[in-house]
Amino acid sequence: MTTEIVQASVFATSVQELKDIAAGKFDGYMYTRYANPTTRAAEEQIAKLEGAEDCIVSASGQAAMFTAVLATCRAGDEIVAMQDLYGGTLKLLSEVLSGLAINVTLVPFSELPRFAEYLSDKTRLAILESPTNPTLRVADLKALCTQAHARGVLTLVDNTFATPIFQQPLSFGADIVMHSATKYLGGHSDVSAGALCGSRELMARCRKVHILAGGVLDPHASYLLIRGIKTLSIRMERACDNARQLAEALTHHPQVSRVYYPGMGAMVSI
Repeated sequence: MTTEIVQASVFATSVQELKDIAAGKFDGYMYTRYANPTTRAAEEQIAKLEGAEDCIVSASGQAAMFTAVLATCRAGDEIVAMQDLYGGTLKLLSEVLSGLAINVTLVPFSELPRFAEYLSDKTRLAILESPTNPTLRVADLKALCTQAHARGVLTLVDNTFATPIFQQPLSFGADIVMHSATKYLGGHSDVSAGALCGSRELMARCRKVHILAGGVLDPHASYLLIRGIKTLSIRMERACDNARQLAEALTHHPQVSRVYYPGMGAMVSI
């Protein structure tokens, strides 16, 4: 009736089976940093929700974002990103990637209609977020992904705030979907986790970095993530209903000068 917590770091296998797993001849479990049954169950759930071929869960949203960057970019490459990204992502791009010789260009929200003009021959990845954290600005992801793909640039969308209940960026043309699963996917403020979703080919590239870098999710945390996902739909519906009522009330409050709410004209057309 529930997912088993496989709290094992090492799995008993024969020498030949170990060699076959390491060679990629078949899927199996030998070491939890490589794969774990509980963690795999969480990955399969999120992949289904996002309509993705595969998913990787990690120890945090930051770990997921960093994994995606390292899997798609090298020294001398460029990332073009929305300026309205989550603050932690912006710090990762500015304070860490500069030391890896990966250049980053930030595009102000008002400039998104001209997004393609910011792309260059060195651009390898476009990082997008909608709705944004924390001001809930909404961008036209389909238009932005189309512009990026026209220049041969991969796109990554942070879908943390919308969740796959309200938005599936892969259907808009995104190549990779990222989540801070610490937030709505987990939903109970008792687990730190991240996720990447996409094609099998892209996730294989990301998983190689993920395994070697070691930012994997503990099996018990994976179980808590699975537990949270079970109520994701009903929680998101109630959260949105609460937000609408709160936004309407605050709009007419004499001590409130501005309300950030997607239903009040935050959408930008491209």
